[in-house]
Order: sequence, then structure tokens, then C-alpha cells
Amino acid sequence: ENTKVVEFPVAAEGVRTTNTVSMWEQLSLSAFMQRVYSDNQVWATVTFDPETEGHQIAHALDVFQYMLKGVSFLPRDPTRTVYAQAPYDPITKE
Repeated sequence: ENTKVVEFPVAAEGVRTTNTVSMWEQLSLSAFMQRVYSDNQVWATVTFDPETEGHQIAHALDVFQYMLKGVSFLPRDPTRTVYAQAPYDPITKE
């Protein structure tokens, strides 16, 4: 009853969405930011396709274990919102 949720719709032309960037590319970009840009912890919420990438998470964590300090994984499902208050929600023109 006391919780308020605020959403900020954002749309930009020519921007790749998380639906078009693989889990591996997201992890690589996060590792790059950690190595080159930040002295502190870079935290990344990486979205993945449960059907094609879900089985690769353990291997991905092994590959990136010394390159990242903080990462969480959020399954992508284009047909529905996985969580009621998901951090990223696709928007439409409506």
C-alpha cells in the first residue's frame, strides 16, 4: 500500500535494445567498462534468452569471474514481463 513505482519511458532512434544484444556482448561491455572506465565496482544486470543462453550462464561466469565485480542475470521473455516490477520494460508507440 505504501509502495510507489515510477517509470520513465525512453525511446531513441537507432539504439540497440537488450533484445538485440547477446548475453556475451553485454558481459564483454561490462568487463570493458570495469577495466577502462571505473576504479570502483561496475554492476551490470545482464539479460539473457532462457532458451538459447540460459545453459551458458555458469560458463559465462567462469569466463568473466576476474573481469567483473558485480553481475545479475535477468531472463528475457518477449511475450510477457518476467517480474511485476522488472528493471526494464519494453515500450510501444501507444
